[in-house]
Amino acid sequence: ISIRDSVEGGNPFSIALEQYGEVFSPTFIASVSAGEASGRLPEVLSQLAQLLRSELRLNNSVRTMMAYPILLMSVSGVVLMGLVLFVLPQFAKIFNDYETPLPLLTRVLIAIATELRTRFWLWLPLLVLGISGLASLRFSQFGRRLMDRMMLNVVLLRDVTRMLFTGRVLRLLGLMLESGVPLLDSLRLSKLAVGNSLYRELFELLEEEVLNGRGLGTALATSTFIPPGAAEMVMTAEKTGSLATVTRDMGEFFEEEGEAKLRELITFIEPLITVVMGVLVAIVVMAVMLPMFDMSSLASRGG
Repeated sequence: ISIRDSVEGGNPFSIALEQYGEVFSPTFIASVSAGEASGRLPEVLSQLAQLLRSELRLNNSVRTMMAYPILLMSVSGVVLMGLVLFVLPQFAKIFNDYETPLPLLTRVLIAIATELRTRFWLWLPLLVLGISGLASLRFSQFGRRLMDRMMLNVVLLRDVTRMLFTGRVLRLLGLMLESGVPLLDSLRLSKLAVGNSLYRELFELLEEEVLNGRGLGTALATSTFIPPGAAEMVMTAEKTGSLATVTRDMGEFFEEEGEAKLRELITFIEPLITVVMGVLVAIVVMAVMLPMFDMSSLASRGG
């Protein structure tokens, strides 16, 4: 049954949406239900549309900004492997024919290339098993928690991820509060919407604080990964009765700051990747050129 048929049959709009739970999140449906109860459904739908547009824009921005570094690393990796596995062995044959003493760097790279080419049947399955193992670890409870902790604590990623995650949950929390969803329900639904296990644990703590009669700001102040100033602003908002507006505005601010920091990070990473891959390619080229220089020197002295 379609959403339209369900509504025409007398069901509330939120009930009609529940039939498509794989499309509409629990937070979306709860906000719609609260909007129906408060008589503010058009306003709530407008805010939800704005939130979805913002999330889509952010996701597209992240993909666009990450595309070039990933492409650069992929192309450079292919070129590097091609040099080591195919170009260097051809020169190794020439060096052997002339019985040229090889520098340590050249000997090491030739040994690596020979090992990979002659025992390809062994290294390829090991590579596949390694990738599969990492993927399995990533989707395990331990692996997810480890990855979530790294994203919030690794120096280069820390500021970006903390801003983006905090912005998302605060903005969503503010939207649901403005829609009329009770605070405890808003916290539970916000917890479901965030993809980081440490943030989910934080929202479980926030639920306990509210159930025990304490404020959100008190619990936020104990967190090490909430951006500075957020807890104090929430405390002030609780005292002034403007929690919904303040959390929504803070969420928008932190999302914008996180996106700006992500752009800065990509701007820093792109030349860094270029330099690192350039150095690696230069090492392979040196491994080829050094014996050739030695051959030229021997030929000159012999002449």
